[in-house]
Amino acid sequence: MNATARVSMLLIALTACGGGAKETNTTPASSEAAAVEAAPAAAATAASKGSRMGKGAQAARARSTFAMIPKGVQLVGGVSVAQLRRSAAWPALRKAAEDRTGSEVRDTIQLCKMDPFEVVDTVEFGIANVGAGGEDLAIVVNGSFTRAGIAQCAKAIAAKENETMMVTDEGSATSYATGKEAVWTGWPADGTVVFGGAERDVAWINDRIAGKDSVRGDDAFMEAVGNADTGATAWMVFVDDANGQLQMLAGFFGGRTPTSVFASLQIAEGARAEIGFVFETPDDADVAIEAINKAIEPLKNDPAMGKYIAASRVSRFGANAVVELDLNKQQFEELIQGVLTQGF
Repeated sequence: MNATARVSMLLIALTACGGGAKETNTTPASSEAAAVEAAPAAAATAASKGSRMGKGAQAARARSTFAMIPKGVQLVGGVSVAQLRRSAAWPALRKAAEDRTGSEVRDTIQLCKMDPFEVVDTVEFGIANVGAGGEDLAIVVNGSFTRAGIAQCAKAIAAKENETMMVTDEGSATSYATGKEAVWTGWPADGTVVFGGAERDVAWINDRIAGKDSVRGDDAFMEAVGNADTGATAWMVFVDDANGQLQMLAGFFGGRTPTSVFASLQIAEGARAEIGFVFETPDDADVAIEAINKAIEPLKNDPAMGKYIAASRVSRFGANAVVELDLNKQQFEELIQGVLTQGF
């Protein structure tokens, strides 16, 4: 197995545990990042387009992880494993994740004396070229692991397959290599690692650490992200591009096409879910809401889903059509068990 596959095993073991929405203190050393971090909270609130839960473009831009996500992405999101660990659903979710990741997590625990489910706190990601068959991604993982610990772990996993892993540090970047192939990662600090696909080189890694050409500089994208609750247990934002990938939703929304979609899931004892669709005008959002309500109404009488849908709400915030759903502890546990038994 080559270097890419070898290190991927380790990185998958880290990222498979989730990904996140936790605010971090890891800020790349750039004047752009420093200026944005200092933006006053009042400006963040004023920039909001109207979601009940989002904090606005400035608050989104101030997230230190966004400095490491490059411009050009269409989809950003994450999951907070730290929040999941505190939830009642954690035992079932951990077992499901272990079943899916298989040997990657087992090797990490046995060979590295490191449990990814315990050392990973958050993972955030950005993906470009969504649905085009050549997706580009950037992933930022935060937790209590260390650069030295990951290096030792990579060597141990390679040794299991009778290979030698060469780990080379170059400033804040690290390569993991066997033979002529290498995988690069960036370490702005212990407990924070950024990486992309196997084709990414050290220059790309250094640009990510420096915050060069980051998604923070894309005003339209940050405006869309500002609608989402990025402090939730899980969240995502998809922004349409020139290909008009969201046009397929126009038929469902009474002929109105959303420009972006945002969603979040907050898990504690129960769960609160939100999915929002951003339109060009409030009138477009009103038309979409009417269509959503017509689609939801029959589901309330469905024997399987009715009790979960009954408490749903559909509201307009600015030009956003937002569907909200609250589940109590019993409902959430029932839903989790139902999903897991169907092959989650």
